Amino acid sequence: MSGISRTTYDEFMDDRHFARIDGLRAVSVLLVLTIHSKVTLLHRYLHGWIGVTIFFVISGFLITTLLLREESRTGRINLSGFYIRRVFRILPLYYLALALTCIAVALRLADDPSPFWPRLVYFLTYTNEFAPDGTFGHTWSLGIEEKFYLIWPAVAFLIPVAVKRRGWIGATVLATTSVLGLVAPSTYVGLYAPILAGCVLALVLNNPRGFEIASQAAKPTLGIAFLALFVLAVVVNPENTHMQVLVGLTATLAFPFLLFGPPRIMGWLAHPWLMHVGTLSYAIYLFHPLIGSAVSAVIPTERGVAYSLLHLLGMTVATIAFAEIMRRLVEAPLIARGRAIANRKGSSLPLAQEQAPSTLPL
Repeated sequence: MSGISRTTYDEFMDDRHFARIDGLRAVSVLLVLTIHSKVTLLHRYLHGWIGVTIFFVISGFLITTLLLREESRTGRINLSGFYIRRVFRILPLYYLALALTCIAVALRLADDPSPFWPRLVYFLTYTNEFAPDGTFGHTWSLGIEEKFYLIWPAVAFLIPVAVKRRGWIGATVLATTSVLGLVAPSTYVGLYAPILAGCVLALVLNNPRGFEIASQAAKPTLGIAFLALFVLAVVVNPENTHMQVLVGLTATLAFPFLLFGPPRIMGWLAHPWLMHVGTLSYAIYLFHPLIGSAVSAVIPTERGVAYSLLHLLGMTVATIAFAEIMRRLVEAPLIARGRAIANRKGSSLPLAQEQAPSTLPL
């Protein structure tokens, strides 16, 4: 797609695959991998935790856009079809990762095994965000994501009163969660601010007038300014918290530039290699700590920076390779199965983007 400043609203609505979203997924999940490396300089300067926040924004934007497009085509959404596709896309690979982690902990092959078993109930019930820190704790974002999938489509697209006012509802809930997240960082609901920001952006772009206003953010001058604001928010945000309200809001402001900005500046996000890694992002996110533990047995990180960098490289390559296997053997067949069941129940075909998980678990 050309830059949004040169793209009409109708062209945007006809676009069935946002290629740069896959590239942005890849960048986000590769940032997350640096968190679980032993290279402290990367922790300090790359701030890999922002990968999760970016994925939250992507999730809100993409899921809302998918539902809006289905509603535009059919006059309604098939909520059961939506949930069926989500179940087949997310749960099988997740529980496979959890099962392998249980085996690794039982055999003492995973890091930090001692507190795992009392926390297992959180992982089995998708309340990961409430689990204390430890092995498999990186999946905290899944608890947030799954509750979003459960509530937002039903409220914004099924309840007649809410459907008519979903823009105002989305903006109001976003403002509320943002304020709570900023003034009371321990408030749980503040974690939803980045996802809701993505939802509101999708609603804005779905409206011709909103699209015209938002298109200004994809122009280089304003887009680069918003990117700079995002970097500033990353720098000032504490690294020891998942509450990333400012990071999520500024990422949303920069999102039109990342997604639709001039190809000469942001076209690299649509590089085929990045796009392919983006389609593997869910499996990469799920399995990289487990694979990192296995790589540690071969490349000891306590020997210095060089070994730590080699460990990160080995973990990255091995995780991508494993994710490719998972994609072919588990994800793709089950995604197709879920789509087939959903379609038999009368759901309309989603955007092509729906073929790949939209979350970091997304």
